[in-house]
Amino acid sequence: MMGYGGFEAGNWFLGWGGMFSGALMMLFWFGLFVLLIVWLARWAGGDFARNRDRGALVILEQRFADGEIGAEEFLERSKQLRAEQ
Repeated sequence: MMGYGGFEAGNWFLGWGGMFSGALMMLFWFGLFVLLIVWLARWAGGDFARNRDRGALVILEQRFADGEIGAEEFLERSKQLRAEQ
């Protein structure tokens, strides 16, 4: 017996099978979209995302090497950081 549009009722794309495969595809594309957003956010994060994993002392040493802070400030802050460890 023929179903809607000439397809048999047991076809995978009709009935319960079609509903489940449609839901799985929707979840797949939604997950892919979320992963793309996360990847873009991390990529656009720049220095903040990279510096987050580095230690505070390494960042302080880099700031001193770049000339952002002076020797006195570097020594004072490095003593504080080493005391906290």
